[in-house]
This record gives sequence, structure tokens and C-alpha cells, in this order.
Amino acid sequence: IEVTNGNAEYMGDLTYLSFIMRVFLVSALLFCVASAHLSTIFDANDQSRVKGSLKLFKSDSPKDMYFAASSLAMLGDTLPNKDAACRLAAQALESKSAEQIYYGAELSEVLDCPNKNYKPAVESIKTLLKEKSLRSVAFAAAAAALFKENKRTAESFDMPSVVSALQAAVEQDGVKDVADAVPSFELAGRVLEILSAVGDKKSHSTSLEKAKSLFAAVEGDENVLYFAEEDGHRNLHATSAMLRGLNRLAGNGSLDFVTASQVSALASTLLRAKHSTQPEDIHAVIAGLKATVSGLPTPVAVTVEDNAVVSLASNKPVQIRVSDAFGNHVAPATVTLLKASAKGQTKAAALASNQELKPVSSDASNTLYQLDLLSAKPLPGPYNLDLRVQPKGASSRKVESVESAVRSVRVVASIQVSDAEVVVSNKDGTGSNKHTIKYGSSKTISAAVKQIVVATFKVTVAGQSQAFKPQQVFAKVRHTPSDSFSYVVAKASDKGYKLTLELGSADQIPAYQGQFDIELLVGDSNVLNPISWKLIQLTLTGDNLKTKSASAALITAKAPEIEHQFRASEKRPASLISLAFSGMVLVPFVLLLLGLLTSRVNLGLFPTSGLGFLTALAFQILIGAIFSLFALFWLQLNLFQTLAGLAALAIPTLLIGNKALCDVANAKTKTE
Repeated sequence: IEVTNGNAEYMGDLTYLSFIMRVFLVSALLFCVASAHLSTIFDANDQSRVKGSLKLFKSDSPKDMYFAASSLAMLGDTLPNKDAACRLAAQALESKSAEQIYYGAELSEVLDCPNKNYKPAVESIKTLLKEKSLRSVAFAAAAAALFKENKRTAESFDMPSVVSALQAAVEQDGVKDVADAVPSFELAGRVLEILSAVGDKKSHSTSLEKAKSLFAAVEGDENVLYFAEEDGHRNLHATSAMLRGLNRLAGNGSLDFVTASQVSALASTLLRAKHSTQPEDIHAVIAGLKATVSGLPTPVAVTVEDNAVVSLASNKPVQIRVSDAFGNHVAPATVTLLKASAKGQTKAAALASNQELKPVSSDASNTLYQLDLLSAKPLPGPYNLDLRVQPKGASSRKVESVESAVRSVRVVASIQVSDAEVVVSNKDGTGSNKHTIKYGSSKTISAAVKQIVVATFKVTVAGQSQAFKPQQVFAKVRHTPSDSFSYVVAKASDKGYKLTLELGSADQIPAYQGQFDIELLVGDSNVLNPISWKLIQLTLTGDNLKTKSASAALITAKAPEIEHQFRASEKRPASLISLAFSGMVLVPFVLLLLGLLTSRVNLGLFPTSGLGFLTALAFQILIGAIFSLFALFWLQLNLFQTLAGLAALAIPTLLIGNKALCDVANAKTKTE
């Protein structure tokens, strides 16, 4: 049942069913996030980038300047233009707008502006608390809570009265529940902060019930939760505001309906927007994340250092950071590698398993743990690390275990090509001639058309004997005189790679005179030294070899002139026929003129004074304008221009003509 203006109205069957399904889905969703954790953090690089951006920010809006100043303050910095911002805050405090007063007060508090005069603002807030606008009353109540909390006014606000004013604004719409009445979750978060500022047990109990009902409306999946607004662009701000409101409530007591995993999924929404450039968005991210590291259960972030890239040549261990959303120490923990395996290879054997990571430091605030992954001699490529984090010992924060956090790490290395051999033979294998080529050198070979050239070689990790299969292994075949080229892919085998070239083949090595350079190309996204090696210089022998000139000569040569052929003009009729046709067209017009001259035109009923004269004259002018339009259509206008002009003239002609003809008819009746 919905209660509106005191009248009970039954929900429709469909609405009721939707309500039941929503409660079921949300309950299932909150159950599914039991193992959620953070995969990224707002680290020192992000903080440095944001500081640099906000210090350059300038605005005449106290709201925007507050977001910039507050964000910098939370990061331990301040605005460079503090005096100008304080003057802006002072102007806002003298405003009659609740929102302006609130942001002016917040800006003044963040910057600790001198000579703050809150008296006009206090009087305005008392007046604004009596308004009917819920948004205005909410900002006024938030400003009152700010003044009370910081004790900046000689006259303290009675917070229960402030909450009553907020309740009264809510009841203007006939709704009895504050939590159900707030138009957005963003405003709901502010309401929770205001309710928590009252401080008595009854208000705290009421706030917990409101927060619990609001929290049941969270949306998302098992990794990301958020509070959805009607305007989707405000989801970030709504999620941040709700986290701040819940955090204030948590400061007055435990929130048993909120878990660290759920807070982690909400924080993931904020971290997705950490590269935002607008001060309001930046503030939403930082303030919301701050709420996750104070009163609320703290989510655990598991990240890989050094951009998750490790080089085989460095022989350094992989470092895993276990921290909060800002990269700070969260709790002593035992970190275990459950399994390390090649990414995308489900049947591949595990590279390592069941290994406990060692803390990098014995310091109590240590956040780094190291894994000696390279001792298993992995090949270059991406790997998945399945990690488990179990907090141990006493901690001031409420932290949950992470049973499985899969993180990717990329192993990079240098490679080498070895054991290169080139065999020239007939297609049946007879008459073979073998050449061994050392890496870095090149071999000049002559071979007859119709023979084949087979090159074999191995690709291994530098300094090791392990065979490696790069993503790209092929040969570039370039005909030197013409600078034309083609590509031939090498085929992998258990013994290495095999490159087969058919001499005289049109798509590999055509039967041309001149030298062919065969260059071996080896590349991979996980290789530090892609290889380009001119392996063979080949010259074909035999009869009937063709000559191909340089392609540049073809490009710069004078092209033949293009001669366009237009359609011949159609034969026109004789001039006598054209004149006769024009005369026939003019015959109706001539007949019209003769008819007008011979007929007796009666102008006796044409009005000579008053409104009737004006309407009759206007009607004749409009008729003449239409005839003129037709003449212009014949001379220069197109059909669309004519129709547009006719549409503009038709309506006034119809209305004025009707009036003029009615006047003539009435005059004729009186005469008779």
C-alpha cells in the first residue's frame, strides 16, 4: 500500500510484482558481493596529478571553488589563491540562497578564512528553513549542521528543530517518511549527515532505519555497486554522498547491514572516475574514498606494482600491494599465491602454487609483499596470479578476507635467433646445397628458377635454452631493382621455425632479374628486442628472366591525357515550330483580354469607403500578387520557391476575399 496525502491506494498487481522482484534481486546482489575487493587504487601518482590540476583551477562559483579547495585539503594541500577564494566565500555567506550559503560556509571552513561574519547567514538560514522547497531546506539544514559542528556561531542551532523543519518540507508532498521523500540519493546522503548531527539515540536509531531502507536500493553487479539517479551522470555523486552519509552514521555506532565487500564494490564505482578533471567529480571520488577508510568497513585493495610488468633480465620479485583505496596500510595480513598460470591457457600446468608471499619490510605499516615468480623461469607473456589475503592480528579497522583476487602480470624478456640454416634444392629434394648462417651476418646465394629455398632456425629466450614462439615470425622478400616486396610467414614446429620460398612463384619470388633481399622479422608484444635480420641475398639464374624497373619511375612518369567525351546535343525543332507553339500558348491570354474589353464590367458594387473599401482593395492586390508570382515562376523561380510564396499568399487571400465578397453580397441585397 502506498500512502499519499493520507489516502491509502493499492498498488497494481504489476507494480507489486515488480517490487517483490526488486527486493529479491537486490538481496541476491548484496549476497553475491561477499568476496568483492579493489583492483585499483587512488595512488600517489593520481594524487599528484589531481593536485596539479586543481591548483590551476579558477572560478567565480563558490560551489566549484569549495570542491577544489576541499579536494586539495583532503590530499594535504591548499589553494594558491586563498585570499580570492575567501572573498568569494564571504560574498556567498551574504546570499539569500541556501545552496550559496552552504558552499560559502564550507569554503570558508576549508580555507580557515579570517574575519568570518556568519550572522547574516544564520538569519537567512532560519528563514530558509521555513520554505517549502525540500532542496532549499536540505541545504539550509546542512549549513546549520556545519555551524553547529564547528561551533562558529555564538547562537547554536537547535538540531532537532532543524530536522523538524526538514520533515515539514517533506510533508508538503503528503509523504511521512524522509527516506522515501528525498528526490535523489545524492540528497539522501546529505539528509543522513544532517540526521547524524542531531546526536541523540532516538535520532540515531531513526537514521539507521532510513539508511538501511536506502541501502537496499543499491544497483550494479558483483564487482561494482552504485546508487542510480534519474540523471545517470549523477550516479557518481549519489554514490559518494551515500558513502559519506553512512560513514557519519558509522561514527555514532555500528552499521551491521554494511559489509567491507559492499563498501569495496561501491568504492570501485568511484575509482572508475579517478581520471575526471572537473572539481565536483574529483571531490566526489576523494570524499567518497575517504569515507571508506574511516568509519565504514575498509575494503582491501590488491594491486601489482611496476605497472604489473616484470623483466626476466632484472631477476626481481613481483611485488603485490595490499592496502586501502589510497595505497595506505590497512592491516597485517598473510598473502598466499594459490596459483600462477599462463593467461588464456586453461590446460597449461600451473607455473607455481600454494606459496606464501614474504613481506618486503618488517615495519608495522608494510603494504608490499613479494613473490619470486621468475625462479620458475616463465616464458615471456601474460600470467594470472590467484591471490588470497587473510588479515591477521588486531586492527583498528574492520577488514574482511579476500579469498580469491586474480591479478595479471606480464613477463617480458629479450630473445635470440640461433641455429639458422638455409638449404637450396630442387622440389624433389635432389641437388641440395646447405648454408649455415651466424646471427647478424648475411649469405649471398644464387639459385635457379623452379628451385626452393628452405630456411630453418630457432627462437629462444636470451641467455636460456627455452624455445619461445613469438606472435609474429615472417620474412620480407624485397626485389632490389624495383623496390617491390612480399611477405612469407614462417611455420612453427617442435624443432623451431621453417621458412619455405618457391623461386619463380608470382606471389613469393617472381622470375625477375636482379637481387632479392630476404629479411627475417620476429616480433612479440612481450619481447624487448624485436628482430630484423637480413638473412639472404638471393639472385635467380636461368633463361627468360623478366626485367622490372623501379616503381618510382612508374609513379613519376607522365600519365596519358584523359579526354572526356560529353553527350552530343540533341537536335532542336525548327524555329517556325517553336514560334507557332508559343503563339498557341498566348492565345488563351489574348482571348481573356478581348473578353474583358468587349464585356461590360460592373463596378457599381465596388465599395468606395470604409472597411469594405479596404478589404476589397486588399483582395484585388492579393489576386494581382498571385498572378505576379505565376509570372515570376515562368521567368526565374523554381517550383519549391513558387509553392512557398503561394502558401504565404493563399491564407490571407482566402480570408480577405471571403470578407470582401460577403460585403459585396450584402450591398447587392440592400440595393435590391
